[in-house]
Amino acid sequence: MSVNQKYTIGSVQQDKLIEFGLDIKDAFILDYIREVSRLKNVVRKVVDGRTYIWLDYNKMINYLPILSINNKEVIGRRFKKYGDLKLVSRHLHKPFSSTGRTSGTYTFFSLEAKFNSLFEINTIEDSPEEKEAKLREMGLLPHPTEKSDEESTEKSSVHPTEKSDVNTPNNNTPNIDSSSTDSTKEEFISNLMTLLSKSAVRNFNTNTLKNITRFSGNDIKVVERAIAFMKLKNKSITPGVLVAILRDKDFRDAGSIASKEVKRDEKIEFMAGKLGEHEVRRLRGLILQEIGFECSGVDDQLGNILCRKFNQYIDEGGIYV
Repeated sequence: MSVNQKYTIGSVQQDKLIEFGLDIKDAFILDYIREVSRLKNVVRKVVDGRTYIWLDYNKMINYLPILSINNKEVIGRRFKKYGDLKLVSRHLHKPFSSTGRTSGTYTFFSLEAKFNSLFEINTIEDSPEEKEAKLREMGLLPHPTEKSDEESTEKSSVHPTEKSDVNTPNNNTPNIDSSSTDSTKEEFISNLMTLLSKSAVRNFNTNTLKNITRFSGNDIKVVERAIAFMKLKNKSITPGVLVAILRDKDFRDAGSIASKEVKRDEKIEFMAGKLGEHEVRRLRGLILQEIGFECSGVDDQLGNILCRKFNQYIDEGGIYV
């Protein structure tokens, strides 16, 4: 960089703008994206374990009149470019009404790791190893040689002369497959943390996650069923209780978990989210081909299909919490 060159434009490193083929307008848009991602009261959506934030194009246009952009399509094209550069991931949300009819499209975004490299502040960020070391130093994470309260409780709850799933050498306790890839483990942990947050399981730590992973056999559906069992039996929704239930497999001996009455629109919304936007649009396209023209019957039929898929999902042991 030349000594006479300004280092940042709109908080974004000018060298990075040049490297990625971006301009001054992009600098201010990217800075706006970063600020929005820090806000507390923003609309968020979890897709496949990843959290996305809704970006209101109109608000951004009004907030940055200096850009001389008053067309949402122009903003959309710039966002596509950021996606192509792997700076952000986009998710286009199409809501479904109780009849299965779509109403508008909403753009959500999630920041990629590469996004942070645009800003100077990124140079002072700790590495994951440095962060973990500081957490241990502060007592916010147990040291590797220490036993967590959950592990101590697990061992003390078993009498020395008794056999258990934990201390029997040839037990059936599911373990993490050593051949699993790091990406698979990361995906499970990401989905697990989303599920715990959604289910109001608070104050879990790294040992909690390790124990849940171990006793669930790296299967998120097993954890879902255990949490549903906890709610059915009015048990305390705490990390320790969840670990104990997974360890002792109490939920597997409960017969069938009573399912609550689910309304049609709830079934449609749940199943649409589970199948994903592309599959729902594919199903709707098939119905449209069969009917031959656009009408309310297309969305009604789509709703019927999603309801049937929901019922099949529950019959096969799926959990709706």
